[in-house]
Amino acid sequence: MANNEVNLFWHKYKFFPYEKKLAIREIQTLLVPERIDEYPERVTVTAPQNRNNLEKLVYFSHTQTNGALIETEQFQYENGARANIRLKKQNTRYSAHGLHEYKGKFNPQVVRSLYNIFGIQEGSLVLDPFCGSGTSLVEAAHQNIRAVGTDINPLAAFIANTKLNSLQINIAELREAKEQLFRNYTTIREGYELPEHDVRLTYLNDWFPYNILLDIEAFRLSTNDLPEAQRNVFLVIASNLLRDYSLQEPGDLRIRRRRTPLPETPFKEALLTAVEGSIVNLESFQVQFGVLETENHALNLDIRNAIPNENIRGGFDFAITSPPYATALPYIDTQRLSLVWLDMISAREIKNLESDLIGSREFKLKAEEKAWSENLATNTLDLPEEIYNFCFRLYSMLTPTDGFRKKALPSLLYRYFKDMSLAFTSVHNLLNDGGHFALIVGHNHTKIGGVRTDIDTPYFLGILGESLGFQIHEITPLEAYQRYGLNASNAVEKESLIVFTK
Repeated sequence: MANNEVNLFWHKYKFFPYEKKLAIREIQTLLVPERIDEYPERVTVTAPQNRNNLEKLVYFSHTQTNGALIETEQFQYENGARANIRLKKQNTRYSAHGLHEYKGKFNPQVVRSLYNIFGIQEGSLVLDPFCGSGTSLVEAAHQNIRAVGTDINPLAAFIANTKLNSLQINIAELREAKEQLFRNYTTIREGYELPEHDVRLTYLNDWFPYNILLDIEAFRLSTNDLPEAQRNVFLVIASNLLRDYSLQEPGDLRIRRRRTPLPETPFKEALLTAVEGSIVNLESFQVQFGVLETENHALNLDIRNAIPNENIRGGFDFAITSPPYATALPYIDTQRLSLVWLDMISAREIKNLESDLIGSREFKLKAEEKAWSENLATNTLDLPEEIYNFCFRLYSMLTPTDGFRKKALPSLLYRYFKDMSLAFTSVHNLLNDGGHFALIVGHNHTKIGGVRTDIDTPYFLGILGESLGFQIHEITPLEAYQRYGLNASNAVEKESLIVFTK
């Protein structure tokens, strides 16, 4: 095939430097160019003409060969049916991605770019061992890539599966279900009173104004006679609004009573707006790409306990994830109201599930904390020496003025790396020989004894992976988005892409 000069035009919004580097790597993999010339508004390459691969490029809006201008699929994803062309800001909520603002979500463009860079094609089998709300699974479905995710959090698995199923619902049927839902809601809400002696509702009554609890509970009941796929879409959208209308401070990831005023917009009105916005997103995607068929799914499974071909299949070609960070986000605290409202766990189970998460910030019991402190003291669990020495150094820096959370941190960090070693072992067992395992991991920091100490989690995970039989393919720094608000002081300041090879 003869080589052609091809112009690749950047999307008209700002990029992080690492995104432009990923873009060049995509070009090298998909187009195999003889030459690459970079300009402010475009990249010009000399390469064989391959329209299918040109359309796969993530960071370019259009390609031009022999005068013909062609939109990339990513441009079509982000700009929908052209009603609102986005020129200044990257759209990460296209297709099903915007159904729920799950904390710690993957950037979908990065996921798709990594699929391109590592040659993951239609029919390949991908694993996401910490799939969260399913960004990697949805992006795989867009490309007809097979994918399975696991997550210990039942809400995460529910959201991920709902997103995947939403891609398979005809929009006309979803709109019809919406009309039926709000007719049901009007009927049920009128005169509705909460049943007595209901443990779930007693807990929720402590965290919602009474009238709002009536609203959200009547809404949940209104979904009962809808088809399951449509019902779950509406429940996910509603669950995304619960914190905003609760008595828990919505901008704080921890459980703290609300100090800011409740929204002025009634819950039903906000819900209608959110439902319509999600339907429009799905409709824009469906108009261009049709109703998808996919068997991609998320399992509510702790990856530490994954057994190939027993509770999860084996033979994965590629693994990709954004794992929990050391001293991770308090996901269960953040989502506890949705978990209880959807009856996925009881209020009593919240603390246990939070503690079971990899990267949890606390121990369930004092006896557990003591046991992990003893493990740390002698490296009972045989973590790599450099990881152990770092955790022990933090322990030796503790002073009497450090609070109970600081005093627990060295042992929690030791537990985190042990848990990650179990997760890595599972991924290693599930991955085909020669397969890659890509992770985007945040760097952490803490202050012990009045001294700030940086926790280079990607570096330590690299050491951990090598000790378990992986080879390090690369560790590449990435710029993190600037966080603001109540939790800004604890926000991740930078991230790294780690890629292992089995």
